[in-house]
Amino acid sequence: MKATFVFPPIPYKFAKTPYPPLGIGYLAAVLRAQDVQVDLIDGQMIEEGHFWQKVNDLTADVVLISATIRQIKGAELVAKTVKQHNPTATVILGGPGPSALAVQQRGSSKGTKIDIVVKGEAEDLLPLILRRLENRESLNDVPNLIINRDGNVISTRVDPVLSDVRTIPWPDRAIFDEKAYLARWLDSAKMTSVHIMGSRGCPFNCSFCDRTVTGRRVRYRDAEDVAAEMLFLEKRYAPDDIFYFDDLFTANKKRVIALCQTLQENPLRTPWSAQGRVDTVDEEMLEAMKAVGCAELMFGVESGSEKILQFLVKGFTREKIIRAFDLCHQVGIKPGAYLIVGVPGETKQDIMDTVSLVERIEPSLLNFSFLTPFPNTALYTATQHWIGDWDYEQWDDFDATVYTCKFEVDPRGARDMILNAYQKKISSGMPYSEYQFANES
Repeated sequence: MKATFVFPPIPYKFAKTPYPPLGIGYLAAVLRAQDVQVDLIDGQMIEEGHFWQKVNDLTADVVLISATIRQIKGAELVAKTVKQHNPTATVILGGPGPSALAVQQRGSSKGTKIDIVVKGEAEDLLPLILRRLENRESLNDVPNLIINRDGNVISTRVDPVLSDVRTIPWPDRAIFDEKAYLARWLDSAKMTSVHIMGSRGCPFNCSFCDRTVTGRRVRYRDAEDVAAEMLFLEKRYAPDDIFYFDDLFTANKKRVIALCQTLQENPLRTPWSAQGRVDTVDEEMLEAMKAVGCAELMFGVESGSEKILQFLVKGFTREKIIRAFDLCHQVGIKPGAYLIVGVPGETKQDIMDTVSLVERIEPSLLNFSFLTPFPNTALYTATQHWIGDWDYEQWDDFDATVYTCKFEVDPRGARDMILNAYQKKISSGMPYSEYQFANES
């Protein structure tokens, strides 16, 4: 059997510093272990006209589309194009977008050319689905599917299938145009970065976070296996940075210390970075990370306003943010901050609270998002009456709000207020990560 993965094009703020869709890499590795021939049409890296020509010429038995919520329309168009020229192909859709929408809307769509939607993680389900298809056997007892048979849509039983991440093979990175990814990084940011995942899941309850695919239960790979993959990435790519892509690297102190001890025994020359949470770090953890090459740690700060932090159900205070950043500065790890603007009820004072926080904590990097109520989140349930545009393809959480409610400060203006204060700190000599501005137009 031959299967082709398709990653539809997407307008993306970080197109100049892209990471490959690692979820496809994991699935490709699993399928290759089952002797399935796999390849990829990567809309993130090839020119759009060339992308659609390759889709038009597809001859694979199975077409596997991975999509975010913004790529759903593109996924539908891929399916339609494939069926026009290869009507016997089975088109399967998965990824975070369709998984979330399937929970909300049961996945039905009149006129769709998509045959199957897979909800949630697919490493365990996909090999089974392909075997059933090859043997012309029923899929009705396979969980977490939406099956379209000539417009008759059925949903199979819901059974959260969370893969044992310790048994999943390393992602098949050869399926991506590795040189093209690195070249784009180097051209845009004058550095290169590759990413790795050592766990799945997050135990916290931030209202805007969708855990449809990976769930709340954190599942860890063996520390020795993660360290071995980091060393492999260093040898294969010689990157300037290895980014630990997990939702939350610092969720479990014992686990962090174990990985750091493993890296002490197998030292890296390459600096690495990760994502943390301000109330899960302490000096011992940060010292251990610094000793084995951690150069930067990104935190989901979101806001300097206690009111906004409570609205977003962050579960920590402004004081905790300051303490975590002070510890990072003390240890010598650059602390970066993810911020959110465009929160319903946000006032000018809330923005000024964030300005003063940024001035106080001196982050090495700022990354802004506009609060977006993605389906299957608590935020969606609480604020859907303010959603003005239901065209998910236009939901750009890096550059626009979907809310119609009145803001005391326009969200873009709020972002600019904070950014202006940040740039003044840089002008006065505050260290920062130069590559953060590579994606600015």
